[in-house]
Parts: sequence; structure tokens; C-alpha cells
Amino acid sequence: MARGGPVVAPAMAFHTASLSAAGHMDDAKGSAQALRDRFPAFSLAGYRSQSIFRNPDDTDRVIDALRNAGLPD
Repeated sequence: MARGGPVVAPAMAFHTASLSAAGHMDDAKGSAQALRDRFPAFSLAGYRSQSIFRNPDDTDRVIDALRNAGLPD
């Protein structure tokens, strides 16, 4: 994303979750806002339904990190 590649909701969501999980909450909240601005229909429920993780616990961790960054259910 930083190099100008295609920006899609799942990539932005994973970036946001990574920042949140690493404790960079100011950056995570900014990333979450950018995600909402670019993809206003984004939801955690929709992200969960398209999750690429085989292990449901991994999906839950990403969803929790996104929620902590301020994304709505």
C-alpha cells in the first residue's frame, strides 16, 4: 500500500489489525478511519465472512484488533 499498489479493503483491514495488535493505537485508529473513508460499507461481519484464515481463533484475533482500532461491528 505504501508503494502505491492496489488498495483493497482486506489489505487495509489487515494493516489496521497489525497496527492495533502491536499497540500502535494512534496509527491503528488513523488506519481504521482511512479504511472507513475509502470503503464506507466495510463491516467486521463482512470481513469475518470473507476471512482467509483456516483457524477461527486467528480470525477472532484479527476481528478483536480491528474492533480495538475503532471499527464498528
